[in-house]
Amino acid sequence: MLLAFSQLFGSVGAAFEITAILTVIVLAFLVRKHGSTFYWTLGGAIVLVLAFVSWIVFVAPMNAQSQDEGCLVILSLITAACASR
Repeated sequence: MLLAFSQLFGSVGAAFEITAILTVIVLAFLVRKHGSTFYWTLGGAIVLVLAFVSWIVFVAPMNAQSQDEGCLVILSLITAACASR
């Protein structure tokens, strides 16, 4: 169940993330003549893009690796958490 949820979250979440990035870029373009509002919006767009790039660089490779290992990763995490009690 958890593995199926994470796979669904990956596909749906990716669509939401890309849509959010495109939306904030359009918003920054629309408020470009509004002084400080533009700079705050542009800053938000830059941070959102940096967050997405960092996800691609750091998280996506680990997700691909754990997908290859399947449920063993999840089970080992659960086992380690139960053993530490």
